[in-house]
Amino acid sequence: MSASTTSLPANTTSSSSNNQTQIFLLSNISTYVTVKLDHSNFLTWKFQITHILEAYSLLEYVEGFNTCPPRFLVDEFGTITTQVNSVYSQWQARDKALMSLISATLSPSAHSLIIGQSSAFGMWTVLLKRYTSVSRSNILNLKKQLHDVKKNTDTVTQYLQRIKESRDKLAAVGTIVDDEDLLHIVLKGLPSEYESFSTAMLTKSEPVSFEELHVLMITQEELLKSSQENSKENSIMAMAANKGRHPPAKLVALASAAPPSSSPSCWISNTGATDHFTPDLGNLPDSSIYNDPQLVSVGNGQQLPISHIGNAQLYTSSYLFKLKNILRVPSMASNLLSVNKFCRDNHCAFYFDLIVFTTGSSSGKPLYKGLRDLIHTDHIRSSSINQTASASNIWMLGLVNKIEFYVMSFTRASVAKDALFSF
Repeated sequence: MSASTTSLPANTTSSSSNNQTQIFLLSNISTYVTVKLDHSNFLTWKFQITHILEAYSLLEYVEGFNTCPPRFLVDEFGTITTQVNSVYSQWQARDKALMSLISATLSPSAHSLIIGQSSAFGMWTVLLKRYTSVSRSNILNLKKQLHDVKKNTDTVTQYLQRIKESRDKLAAVGTIVDDEDLLHIVLKGLPSEYESFSTAMLTKSEPVSFEELHVLMITQEELLKSSQENSKENSIMAMAANKGRHPPAKLVALASAAPPSSSPSCWISNTGATDHFTPDLGNLPDSSIYNDPQLVSVGNGQQLPISHIGNAQLYTSSYLFKLKNILRVPSMASNLLSVNKFCRDNHCAFYFDLIVFTTGSSSGKPLYKGLRDLIHTDHIRSSSINQTASASNIWMLGLVNKIEFYVMSFTRASVAKDALFSF
């Protein structure tokens, strides 16, 4: 009985031609996959190669939906013949081309996993099984890297660029970080000098895009830079040091230049000092020996000892001001009045105007008013225990400011516990 074979479709020649075209294209499209698969880039690799296979209707091959047809044809009775099925040959050619494509996109470590596989489906299955668990770990690591980014000493642009790079890595593996989450991450990594800026951003009712945040932070950076430059130009900052177990506690800000009218009894107001300092024991009518081993470290590197601590009073014709816990430092060049401490001890605030300074009562009535650099010896006197201070001991409130075109004023007001009034 003669065997009959299933006839090939009329478009066999056309299908064969299309198959050759696909195989030729497959030999070149591996160049469009920009990464070599390893443990760190599986999702990126999968994203790229999947879209390529979909474009050429080949994804069903690697996913197992287009299975290999029989190698030999069967006759009308269902008996297998020795005639090779041309569809099988085409399928095998396409599958081998797919295997070559996948293999060309693998790193050496990934390539070692597919050795022994005989089909693109087998290779695909092994790779997905191996790297799916690794990709989850990689996503968690990328998220941690994003949350750990800190500004430190970077510029705003450098800091936000590192944030963007971390966000883009997550986006590349299919994890999107929206602008609201990114805002919280950015603000969390800022240093303390950006605290007020962070508060303002978090209380905004409208959402802030990453680009808008960048512009706002650049502006804030310039403001902080300008403020720091002014501070450096107009004062020398020195932090108190100590020898022993006591923590540093005293901060002295010295005027950059003494005014022409400065004298040993002139008190220079300064926002950088945490305490009042004087070299003259005569300025302390109520004093005692200072037994703490702390030293005051000044801008030139010297460490100056503290000999006494005491209290005194300043008053105008209408109001009395308290100076508590004044530290006597014999080697210090001038008297320093801590604005912060003065405000807290006297429940008042300093305000600066371009022309005059003013002090006000709780009702808003000025307590004291004067011009910049003016020393009011006729209105401000020392108050001693016996009320008989000599002329050399008269205290004068020297209104000498670090910013030359500013003046000082202070009005009766409530002051926050840790408020620091700056020029």
